[in-house]
Amino acid sequence: MSADPIDDGFKKMLDGVKLADEGRDAIMHGLTQAWEGRKDLSRQLTELRETVASLETLIFEQSQKIDNLRQRLDNTP
Repeated sequence: MSADPIDDGFKKMLDGVKLADEGRDAIMHGLTQAWEGRKDLSRQLTELRETVASLETLIFEQSQKIDNLRQRLDNTP
């Protein structure tokens, strides 16, 4: 006696739903990891911008000090 076609159909449908759920879970996990990576990158870029701004300020201050020293040396007899 062969298996009931309706039971076979339901089994295939349930297997398909299970696979779809697993696929959805994998996609959601991947999206969550991507979002966390993006947030981490954003934090790193913010820190980099702050570091660059600090370096620009330091370079400007050092340039002023060098100019002041040059003026003092130029005015030294």
